[in-house]
Amino acid sequence: MKTRRLIAIFITLAIITLIVVLCSVVFTVQSIDCNFLTSRVETVSISNEDIIKSSKIKHGSSVFNLKKDEYIEAIESTYPYIEVNTIEVQFPSKVVIHMSERVPVYYMELSGATTTDYCILDENMKVLELVSDLTKFDPKLVRADISSELVISNFTPGNVVEFKESDMLNTLYRAFLTSGYKVENFRGIIDSVEFDYTQEFDRLDMRVTFSSGNIIMANDVYKGSEKFALAVLSKYEEYLTSDTHGAECRLSMDSSGDIMVEE
Repeated sequence: MKTRRLIAIFITLAIITLIVVLCSVVFTVQSIDCNFLTSRVETVSISNEDIIKSSKIKHGSSVFNLKKDEYIEAIESTYPYIEVNTIEVQFPSKVVIHMSERVPVYYMELSGATTTDYCILDENMKVLELVSDLTKFDPKLVRADISSELVISNFTPGNVVEFKESDMLNTLYRAFLTSGYKVENFRGIIDSVEFDYTQEFDRLDMRVTFSSGNIIMANDVYKGSEKFALAVLSKYEEYLTSDTHGAECRLSMDSSGDIMVEE
């Protein structure tokens, strides 16, 4: 009986030892690959080796103890144009970083004492880069005119620019994409989106200027950003079908939540 117990203990210890050895030798990071899910324009000069180095993933570390959030933050802060979709573990010892390239959509003008720079932003208002010339962007970017009193973050590449009702820009962008427009269409047909904040009444108005000359103004977009975005899209498409150029309208929301249009 005692012999059987010793054998059982020995087998248990052997199994534990085997598991420890496997985890420390077999299930460790031996190779790291990069996989872009989108085409590359702004990131073509960034090598896979540079991306892997910026991730701080260490060869030989356990695949069961990867700090994925930290790796993602490290990559995206080093290369703002890169969005890490996921970090995949392919057992037993391979790691694959799946990424997309962020697409520039908006720009904001940053005027200094002697120079004028432009802050390049994606649809989520993430700062991609600061440039002094916009000519490389084709089609052109959409000018986001946001008063400084609304902005509550700085313009360092990698940061997200936050301001009161900042999701309105993203909602407007998504409304166009959901309706079949591409990023290039959105950038090509909209010249600027401006926000005017009235602190006394805590009111934010929006003005969208199109390349066709049409202007759509929305009053107090706090009340329902998605409804206003869909109304802007609908009114723009109405202008297209009627071949109306240079016309202006004003959108507002009544007490029941319906959008009213004033020509």
